Amino acid sequence: MLLGDCMETCKKMKKILLYSPDTTDEKIFTRSVRDNANDPFIFLKDKLCSLGYELKIAGDNSLENCEWVVFMDSPFPPSNWRYKLKNFIKNKTISRNLYKECLDKGMRDKMALFLWEGVSVKPNNYLKSVYDKFSIIFTWNDDLVDNKKFFKFYLPIPGDAGTHPKIPFNKRKLLINISRNKKSPHPRELYTARKKSIRYFNKNFLDDFDLYGVGWNKPISRMEKIFPWLVEKFSAYRGIIDNKIEKLPYYKFSLCYENLKGEKGYITDKIFDPMRSNTVPIYWGASNITDYIPRDSFIDRRNFKSDKELVQFIENINENEHNEHLKAIDAFLKSDKFRVFLPENFADTIIKTLNLKNIL
Repeated sequence: MLLGDCMETCKKMKKILLYSPDTTDEKIFTRSVRDNANDPFIFLKDKLCSLGYELKIAGDNSLENCEWVVFMDSPFPPSNWRYKLKNFIKNKTISRNLYKECLDKGMRDKMALFLWEGVSVKPNNYLKSVYDKFSIIFTWNDDLVDNKKFFKFYLPIPGDAGTHPKIPFNKRKLLINISRNKKSPHPRELYTARKKSIRYFNKNFLDDFDLYGVGWNKPISRMEKIFPWLVEKFSAYRGIIDNKIEKLPYYKFSLCYENLKGEKGYITDKIFDPMRSNTVPIYWGASNITDYIPRDSFIDRRNFKSDKELVQFIENINENEHNEHLKAIDAFLKSDKFRVFLPENFADTIIKTLNLKNIL
């Protein structure tokens, strides 16, 4: 393309701003993160560019020549004193009020909201007062979808999982858990259940269980930071890993507990990472998981009253039975039911819902 043609193309481009209180730079469009986690946003940026739209992090970008502003989770911070005190202690300034800027610019109907995180992480995502401020809301929550205001999106995962080693059944350890150590006061959070399972396997199956992830064996609460000897230590902890797909194949099963249970449609990469690694997931999370993923391709944790009952079951699964699960997983990963979680569908959902036409 000649320089003049390139400049003309740039003039025709319109901006779409992506706003998140937790993201202020363009790193979300780079590949230098673990497990290619930014793949969906990189694909979205490229797809929008091909139609004549430049996807940018809001940051300090102006609203001039802006077609849409997309908010990732509620842009309205909690108004309670705990939040204000926390930010004061951290010396953290409140980010720009982009929502008000859009209203002042007459863009009331050019703002969309993604309800990305669940209520256990972002309670402000689930307030009627927030919903009333947007005409288009993307949600994974099947109970909210009406295709008028609330539109279904699937929490996207990377398009390319890469290759993984082929490990024979008899060379694999029994179980692995890869997760961040977190807490939440929400009554349906699964952090506590996950930690309870980790505690059980750490105590009773130390030679056949490994724990990976951020935040284990160090303080995560205010009380633990003041009294570090309160930190619970796990002998099975093996550290942080950059690529889950390289580690998971060395295990027969993987604990895959979502952050929240009982939400219809809340399905994250937690179940897909082991599937793409030839490892059988033990899943607990979305109440309607079998509407999306065949029941014979994972172990449903809800079927067991205790970790002891669970381990008695998986220990008795032989190689042939394990292979049957893997065959079911392989069939699912080749199906249209799986493809809806990939970056292509993520981009297409946004383009269709926002009615973005090719303007080049």
